[in-house]
Amino acid sequence: MKITLSKLRKLNACYTDEQMLTVSGGKKSMELIDIMRLDIPEIDRIWVACACMPQKMRLEFSYTVASRALSRVKNPDQRSVSALAELRKYIDGQSTTEKMREAADAAYAAYYAANTAYAAYYAADAAYYAARSAARSAARSASYSAAYSAARSASYSAARSAEERKQQIEDIIRLLEGEERR
Repeated sequence: MKITLSKLRKLNACYTDEQMLTVSGGKKSMELIDIMRLDIPEIDRIWVACACMPQKMRLEFSYTVASRALSRVKNPDQRSVSALAELRKYIDGQSTTEKMREAADAAYAAYYAANTAYAAYYAADAAYYAARSAARSAARSASYSAAYSAARSASYSAARSAEERKQQIEDIIRLLEGEERR
């Protein structure tokens, strides 16, 4: 999947054209998988991926990141666990937008209730954004925002967020490589 300077500019990338040309070795377009391997901050690579991946891939990424964040919580709120289960069903074509909206609302309640316990708070936040993403699946920008928010929230919840961001890059590359094989 080719990403052009023009597309990144339209997405309001924080890099100037000159900076983008410098990091890309002078290329005006690159495959997304190659961008994931550039020597730029991980958070910037994650942003590009979330902005440019197809919607289903963003939902998969949201699910993966939110699941990992939730797995770090000793006793996660069942509403967050249920939201992720509903998201999995939605990705697999076995749920509706309305059911995702209900699951997202429940996950939001867990997110709000958990704000004193940071790990649970950010895991619930990740689950909420992942579920909300699916509930708003018709809007491309919503799924981008949700995927990026889930990634950001999971990074905050991790004891070592740099390790989490590295894992997220690996997750994105795995998804992209799977797409290339199809």
